[in-house]
Amino acid sequence: MRLLGALLLLATASVLALLSPAAQAQGRPEYRTLSPAQPTSTPGKIEVLEFFQYSCGHCHSFEPALQSWKSKLPKDVAFRAVPITFSDQTIPHSRMFYALEALGRLDDLHQRVFNAFHLERKRLLTVEEQAQFFTQFGIDAKKYTDTYNSFGVNTKVRAAQQLAQNYKIDATPTMAVDGRFVANVGAGQGGQLSMLMTVDMLIAEARKTRK
Repeated sequence: MRLLGALLLLATASVLALLSPAAQAQGRPEYRTLSPAQPTSTPGKIEVLEFFQYSCGHCHSFEPALQSWKSKLPKDVAFRAVPITFSDQTIPHSRMFYALEALGRLDDLHQRVFNAFHLERKRLLTVEEQAQFFTQFGIDAKKYTDTYNSFGVNTKVRAAQQLAQNYKIDATPTMAVDGRFVANVGAGQGGQLSMLMTVDMLIAEARKTRK
C-alpha cells in the first residue's frame, strides 16, 4: 500500500510537470466538463465524488488505490463516495451503503461488503440477506432492517440517483471534481492510476480558480 502511494505521487508529479494548466483541465480525452456545473455540498472545500457500485468488479479492484489516495488528501479537499445503480434490482445495494453509514459501521465494513460480492460471490439483493450477513459483525438484524427501511436512507438513495443523473454518469467507477469535471476509469492508457492522476490535476485547477 505504501509503495502504491509513492508510485502514485511520483506519477502525478511527472505528469503535472509536463502539462500546462490549460492542458490539464481542458481538451484532454480523460475528462469531460459538466455543463451546467453542479452545486457541491462542502462549501469552502473542493469536493471529490466517487460514483460506484458494490457489484462492480472494477470498483472492487480500484478500492485499494482509492483508499491509499484518500489517506493523503489535503485539508481543502472533501471526498464523498456515492453508491448508484443502473437497475432497480440493485437499489438494495445503495440502501445497504446508507444503512451502514447511519449505523456508524460504514468505515469498518465497506471493504468487507466488496469482498462479500467479489470473493465470496454473495448477491445481497434483499434486506433479509443483508441483515443476516451483518449479524456476524455484531449488527442486530432488526435494527439493520429498520435502518434500511428508514426515511433517512430512502432520502439519501433518491438523492444519490439524482446526483448520478445530474453528473451524467454512465459507468463506474467514475470520479467528479468540484462540480465541474468528470473522469472515468476507462479513459486513457493508465486505467485506475490514470484516473487518480486526472483527479489530482483537476483538484489543482479547481484550487487555482478559487484564489
